[in-house]
Amino acid sequence: MARTTGSDLICKALKLEGVKNVFGLAGDHILPLLNTMVDQDFRIIDTRHEQAAVHMADAWSRITEQPGVCMYTTPGFANAIPGLTNAMHTEGAVISIAGCADTHDLGRGAQQEIEPGRYGRASVQRLVHWCPMRAESRSSSRAPCASRSAAAAAPCI
Repeated sequence: MARTTGSDLICKALKLEGVKNVFGLAGDHILPLLNTMVDQDFRIIDTRHEQAAVHMADAWSRITEQPGVCMYTTPGFANAIPGLTNAMHTEGAVISIAGCADTHDLGRGAQQEIEPGRYGRASVQRLVHWCPMRAESRSSSRAPCASRSAAAAAPCI
């Protein structure tokens, strides 16, 4: 039996919401998710900056009335905050996915480790920090895109 990964669960959740396109910037922390998305026929639109990815996802959600998804690494989340703030205030249906350092390195000064909750809470309607390696979530609510409002998820993939 194949092992289910956090990337598999994220892809399944996005497919349930009808997501087919993802805007983002590739990086080490999200490579496992990107590989899974490519295998499952998601369309990945590469951007030059994280804030541009958020604006593209926001525009996608407004034009198609489907959730717009943007994805980047941990430091990329910091770059995405202005776009997320704009999406939240204009009630865009945006899902932001940011990678993070390996779970066992968190809290020990891992390279590129930031706390999304500390920096992003004011820019999103709901922040979910999900670590599938431990199968735990600090938010038990339904997928963030259930309402027309900006949301962010910061999974440890």
